[in-house]
Amino acid sequence: MNNVSLDAYSIFKDVYENRNIAQTANKLNVSPSSISYRIKMLEEMLNIKLFERKSFGVEPTACADELYYNINEALSMIKNVERDIIEKKNSNNGNIYIGIHYNIDKLFIISVINKYIKLFPNMKIHLIEKGTHELVKLLENNKIDMIIDYLPISSDKKELKVKILKELHTCFIKIHGAPDKYILPSIGSVARTEIDHYLQENNITIPVNYEICSNELMYKMIKEKIGIGYVITENIQSNIDKEFEYVKLLEDCPVLHICVAYIDKIVPSSVKNFIELLEEINKWNYI
Repeated sequence: MNNVSLDAYSIFKDVYENRNIAQTANKLNVSPSSISYRIKMLEEMLNIKLFERKSFGVEPTACADELYYNINEALSMIKNVERDIIEKKNSNNGNIYIGIHYNIDKLFIISVINKYIKLFPNMKIHLIEKGTHELVKLLENNKIDMIIDYLPISSDKKELKVKILKELHTCFIKIHGAPDKYILPSIGSVARTEIDHYLQENNITIPVNYEICSNELMYKMIKEKIGIGYVITENIQSNIDKEFEYVKLLEDCPVLHICVAYIDKIVPSSVKNFIELLEEINKWNYI
């Protein structure tokens, strides 16, 4: 059996993701013919067809799909091992990429970041705001280290580890004098799915006048007396009676769970340390 270098599998991964040999060659600053040669050698060694040529580029075969899943896992493990060694050697000098749902208030994580940076001053934190589906894809492709989002989070990867960080209650609030126009989270978000189910289950119909993808914007609209907003109870408890008032449809609105999700393979020490700090938080006050 011929030996194929790890580099050949890395090239295969790039071609699979780009679906185009020329684009892959341009990315790697090599000729398209060299990429084609490496793919051909890999096909011959494995005795399988990996790609079919199409007008738009190349299309992976079923064999390529299976190989990609396994190779992506293996390369990610190697990358994380290298990353862990380099970070430890360079006094924890590295980067952590955190995906956070755009519907979650960001201020809660500031205390965690501050504490982490005090412990590891050479580390850099990158926050990426997106929806759940996009965050899961980034996590599966090892573009981010973890996701902070509401349950549920699902993935095709069996190694996905999900830990609940906090149980949060929800409620409707307004400022006195605001009209009975309801401001709800965007359709497709966990918060919206839960409240829609709650309303349907209890045969409650409300006029949904505004749909918002940001909690920050939600609070601004409530404070401007635009309507009745759907918020996290823990965020506004100190301001009830002072600024806001509850709007009760029934006694209890849905409960949401904030969690952290990551791929439980070889997690770099820097990421483990951050997750441990997240789990230490017993109470988050962020409004």
